[in-house]
Amino acid sequence: MNIKELENQIIIIINETDKALKLLGVIRNSKAKPITQATYKIKILCDEYYQYCRIEKLKSIAMKSNHAEYPYQIINESGYVCLYSSNFKKIKLEHRYIMEKAIGRALNKDEIVHHINKNPSNNNIENLKIVDKSEHREMHTSK
Repeated sequence: MNIKELENQIIIIINETDKALKLLGVIRNSKAKPITQATYKIKILCDEYYQYCRIEKLKSIAMKSNHAEYPYQIINESGYVCLYSSNFKKIKLEHRYIMEKAIGRALNKDEIVHHINKNPSNNNIENLKIVDKSEHREMHTSK
């Protein structure tokens, strides 16, 4: 389903819901929110529309990465490189991905990959170090 079809379906369902609520004498702004099949459909379509827009936005700002499994990358607001799968549904932080490849296994959830030079976009293996949470906290609080 493309974006125009989604928009059209949302408009049709909203109009049908408005008509049904008017027939029932229900005021839309009342505290009682009737849960109908139409309102459920609106929620599902709005969720699909949101996901479609999110993916289109990501595609518009994504750059090509050097990783076959994750062909796209975006630098997030914190400066970390985020890797995305081709359908933009799977995401991985590049520094964790590089460390996992270097050590030949998946990282545990309690293993933190620390950037030695404190630059979150410098993901050279020489700049990365595995630490635990308490060690990582110390590294960032000590002067």
